Amino acid sequence: MPMKYSDLAGRSVLITGGTRGIGYAVAEALLEQEAEVHVTGTKKDGKGPAGSIFHSCDFSNTEELENLCDKVQQINVEVLINNAGINKTGAFAELSPEDFLRIQQVNLYSAFRLIQAVLPGMTSKNRSV
Repeated sequence: MPMKYSDLAGRSVLITGGTRGIGYAVAEALLEQEAEVHVTGTKKDGKGPAGSIFHSCDFSNTEELENLCDKVQQINVEVLINNAGINKTGAFAELSPEDFLRIQQVNLYSAFRLIQAVLPGMTSKNRSV
């Protein structure tokens, strides 16, 4: 059975890249459904929509990512929205190996690590939604 928005009231949600664009809009919508919304952004003094809880994290920095993973385990995140991502525009031949690795770190590895961090808490709740 699909989750209804009303089922999100009181649930802890983490939205990566929740300080602007699509992530911000999703955070606003979930706040309206009375979810406890956590958002990430790269700026130390960043913020998400009013009522959200902000966590600074540069996903290209493994230490910062691991610190966030530790935090989200304590938050007991029930819904994870991996929205953060980066890209480098330009000719493929001019893409440096360092830029390529940074893109993979932010877009893939960080999503993988966050899923690993929240999964034990999600499965222990054994909720059917």
